[in-house]
Amino acid sequence: MYSQDQQKKDTKVSDLILVGVIIAAFFGIRSLMEAFPETFEATTTRLVLAVPILVFCVLIYSLRISQFRYSLCHTQPEPYYNEAYCTFEEVRLPFPLYTFNVQKGVAEKGKIVETVHGSEMLALMLPEADTEAYLGGYAKNKEYNFTKGPKKKAHCLIYARKDTLYRMYITPDETMFEHLSRLIAEKPWETQAVSEEPEAK
Repeated sequence: MYSQDQQKKDTKVSDLILVGVIIAAFFGIRSLMEAFPETFEATTTRLVLAVPILVFCVLIYSLRISQFRYSLCHTQPEPYYNEAYCTFEEVRLPFPLYTFNVQKGVAEKGKIVETVHGSEMLALMLPEADTEAYLGGYAKNKEYNFTKGPKKKAHCLIYARKDTLYRMYITPDETMFEHLSRLIAEKPWETQAVSEEPEAK
């Protein structure tokens, strides 16, 4: 399985700094109010000063929870040798084989917002590519934007489910792009299904 986190750097230090800035700003404004009680006597003035801090907190929170993690189970790992039982055991994948998952949230506590099986995927389009050609023949179409940046700079994963065509905008790194493209082109689930069919007697 390959996973890609849009927030590549460790955010623990930056989060601590942001919390420190918010606390410092809060106490700074409070000290300012106490130093000049006549100026900050009105409730309206206090609210005007409090609003920027609240907006800043909401902005930071929204930016942190809008992180996306992409995970793709593109191959089944080789069995490993279990010394305790002297047997080879299959590696359990966290998601079904040939599935692409999008998680939204902070670090590893994100919530899965969409799961796509390889058999549903039609194409992975480059940024600013024309996706209109895929819209015909479907009763409905839906669009998801699972990227922090603008859609025009994102790749578009096109997939179909029943009578609905989906366009998912993502920003895969080079490795994820290669894995997804290979999965769509080779369709390994079809080969696997054929090989698992019982031989005619």
